[in-house]
Amino acid sequence: MAKKNIVDTAVIHRTRYEIETFVLGEHPHPARQAQLLINEIRRVKAGIVIESGEHAKASLEAELNILNEILTDMGTKHDIPALLENIETYEEQYWVDRLARLAAIDMLTIGKIQPDHMNRIAALNDTAFANCVKTTTQLAKLLNDGVVQAERQLAQDMVPQEMM
Repeated sequence: MAKKNIVDTAVIHRTRYEIETFVLGEHPHPARQAQLLINEIRRVKAGIVIESGEHAKASLEAELNILNEILTDMGTKHDIPALLENIETYEEQYWVDRLARLAAIDMLTIGKIQPDHMNRIAALNDTAFANCVKTTTQLAKLLNDGVVQAERQLAQDMVPQEMM
């Protein structure tokens, strides 16, 4: 019997770290995280039903297990049905925080807020707009301070040029 290679046997899927950090972490509020997580579970379940390939189905099943574990853990910290039922309560603050984060990153990376992000910020009501600008400024300073500190640490950790 021929030995199967890694390409034929590996079960490849998103990791828990990836999902929690980059998929859910992009959304600053638990109600939106729960909503996204449930949508991801539905999407993966649908993929399992229509997928005919053994490895693709195994990958989706592995990812579904991770998503369900995350949902279970989230359920120990939050009342998920209540979050979803009251999602409108959190929407303004969600958008203030999300847009402030995007704008702060824009300021640090390209020196100004991208037009699309500024257009969304400008669409906020006056109070939310002011909160978003304030939060953007605070977050940009916090992120910049972290970058400066990391750069200083890097400079201290580097071997002096004359020793190389």
